[in-house]
Amino acid sequence: MPARADAPPRRVTKVTTRTAEPSDRRVFGGVSRGVLVGLLALLALAGAALASTLLGGFGQGDAPPPPPRAEAGRQLGLTVPGQWQRLRTAPRVPGLRIADVIAVAPPGGTGAALLAGRIEASGPVLLPAPLLRRLADPPANDDTVALGQLQAYRYAGLAPRGFNGRINVYSVPTTAGVASVACVSPARAEEFLAACERVASTLKLSRGEPVPLGPDRRYAARLDRTIGRLNRARAAGRSRLQGARTPAGQARTAGGLAAAYREAATSLARGRVLNPAEQQANRQIIAALRTTQAAYTRMAAGARGADRGRYNAARAAVVRGEAAVQRGVESLEPLGYLLT
Repeated sequence: MPARADAPPRRVTKVTTRTAEPSDRRVFGGVSRGVLVGLLALLALAGAALASTLLGGFGQGDAPPPPPRAEAGRQLGLTVPGQWQRLRTAPRVPGLRIADVIAVAPPGGTGAALLAGRIEASGPVLLPAPLLRRLADPPANDDTVALGQLQAYRYAGLAPRGFNGRINVYSVPTTAGVASVACVSPARAEEFLAACERVASTLKLSRGEPVPLGPDRRYAARLDRTIGRLNRARAAGRSRLQGARTPAGQARTAGGLAAAYREAATSLARGRVLNPAEQQANRQIIAALRTTQAAYTRMAAGARGADRGRYNAARAAVVRGEAAVQRGVESLEPLGYLLT
């Protein structure tokens, strides 16, 4: 069944750092002269007080916060508030495994933390498999955000079994795997999540290139060609197999079908699949093609040896293998591929 990648693009929500709003130039438009003079006098007094404070130094507890700083790992980097602290040990979240982790936390010891690094994830939902198993329901894959120049899937409000709180995970597919930022918020620190998302918006990659979200048109074209050739070879071979009158003819035709499935598996294995979301489906399809190839090979051997039991067992394995190929192709549908 051919696959096309012409699904409409998802709407991407932009996530940025907070900036000051521009002043409204019309604010004095209807103010009388007397009120304006009074406002100017108040501003002069405020300016004098500010000058006195600057000349006399900051009072105790009034020191300016430290400037934002860069935190970098082998995979990625972020800009974090100066008050946030680098953690020697990342907090444990059941099922969430992050390699080369950067762990930072705001002051106060609330248990909230930002974790950034690389995760092992593939398939429709770019989250680690152990974490998915701890969720009551798999999250939707339709919440996409822009973290600066990078596009990410946002999985918000995750509550894995064994963790008292909420987690927001941002997954960025790249050519080097899945870069991820996790905002870990215990039950008593929910307000931290908004601040954490602003920090996530500063994410920069130091390894690999970002992969666009959604279907990969080049992969869809390669899969379409491969499955199209296989379908034509299968139709012709099955027709010849039904018409074969001798064991030698059956063996020759089954061997040809095995070769067609081997060629399809080799074609898909040779091409590079950049998006981690497609990698799992591609591996599943290749494995099913090779399983079916092996079943047709056993059919050919059964026919050559006039072994009816072996031939029939292999034929049943072919049916299962071809169904597995179909399931593998259909697993691309949640990723935005259209099957025709």
